[in-house]
Amino acid sequence: GFSCWNNPQVAEYLVARTRDYVNQLPMFSGIVLDGPDYKWEIAPGERDDLFAEYCACDHCQNAARAMGLDLMKLIDALAAFKLELQQLDDEKVRGFLLSTRGFLGAADWWLSHPELLDLLRFRYKTIEDHLVRNYEGIKNHLPEFEVMASSRTPSYSALSGHSLPRRSAYTDYQLPKLYLWAGNQPGFRYTVSNYVNTLSEWNPSLSRESVVALTERILGIEFPMDYPIEKFDGPAPSSFYEQVAGDEMRKMIHLTGDVDRLIPFIALEHFGGPQIQPQEVRDLLRTLEDSGINRYIFFHYGVITEDVWKVLTEFSE
Repeated sequence: GFSCWNNPQVAEYLVARTRDYVNQLPMFSGIVLDGPDYKWEIAPGERDDLFAEYCACDHCQNAARAMGLDLMKLIDALAAFKLELQQLDDEKVRGFLLSTRGFLGAADWWLSHPELLDLLRFRYKTIEDHLVRNYEGIKNHLPEFEVMASSRTPSYSALSGHSLPRRSAYTDYQLPKLYLWAGNQPGFRYTVSNYVNTLSEWNPSLSRESVVALTERILGIEFPMDYPIEKFDGPAPSSFYEQVAGDEMRKMIHLTGDVDRLIPFIALEHFGGPQIQPQEVRDLLRTLEDSGINRYIFFHYGVITEDVWKVLTEFSE
């Protein structure tokens, strides 16, 4: 069952299990902390719907109070933000796009939504506190043991609660998930499509142009001209990997500050969904190579086809 990471005993348990594993399996030299993540999706019913039920246990409320915050007010602000996203029109979107342009452009918007900014602060702080408890607990007993931590791709790492620039102080390696497929969660194209489709369903009067522009602004991406959102269910051209995926990689490098400590996860799909094609794997690995990232973890649930295997071996020689 779910155990809230704001309960310090969760980290204590993980540290104890790590020590036990090392005693039983001394050949292991490190551990991957896969999460935790706060939610980042907006489509109702999705596993990672950020507007779905929010943990408000005593540990979460205590963590908020320690920051001078009221967790229930933050949850209410999230519900109000969802309502705001359901009451859009083209004029409101045009105004938002104009007023949030540039480095300082979004200041007024955030100042008018202080509880949402506090919610991001709460997410950052509690994820960091949990990872620090794990890192320091492991290092106290196993100083040479390497601690690696995953995160989501930079476009929504803020929503999921991970501050990539700060994590170098409490991880040995950073493992952002560069999951780019379209067929199901938590693929990048799947999430982007959900933003576009959900905003359209909530606001049927919105033009497609407004919905796409709003999604690009929220997530900090730009769709290639030859690969609009309507084509996301089909194979992605090289331009998608060079521009969109390439930008995510460059953000990873900049935010982590050390490409030698950066090892992104890549994968074909999750949970039996449609896989990205061999040519896409080639474009992905070529873009990784061109960006300066020289290591990755290939994570796959199912069978790797011969064509994909050929691509993987091509880039490992």
